[in-house]
Amino acid sequence: MNTQSERRRDPRIPVDWPVVLKTPKGAIRGMTANISISGLALLLFTEVPEIGDEFQIILKPSEDHEISVTCKKIWSGSIILDESVYNGIGVCFTKISSSDRELIASLVADYHLI
Repeated sequence: MNTQSERRRDPRIPVDWPVVLKTPKGAIRGMTANISISGLALLLFTEVPEIGDEFQIILKPSEDHEISVTCKKIWSGSIILDESVYNGIGVCFTKISSSDRELIASLVADYHLI
């Protein structure tokens, strides 16, 4: 039986970066749960947003760096974390700069060396 992690193309690491999801109705703030070089899971604190096929998000891994990517929604649903329920979505990156992809790849590699 395949588990979700076995089906994933790329390894993921846990992160808790602030994220801004840009929608036609405005920006929605949330937090990331995990990330890989191909996508991430977002924990949103409001309703699941109305988004099109592709949309933009901005990640803030540190005070001095932002990552802007174009994404496609892969899944959405409720997530229970620490006895609280969040609305979440998982996305894959459709457009990301090579420098930002390299940054994420190095963070994933460094995490797995620990």
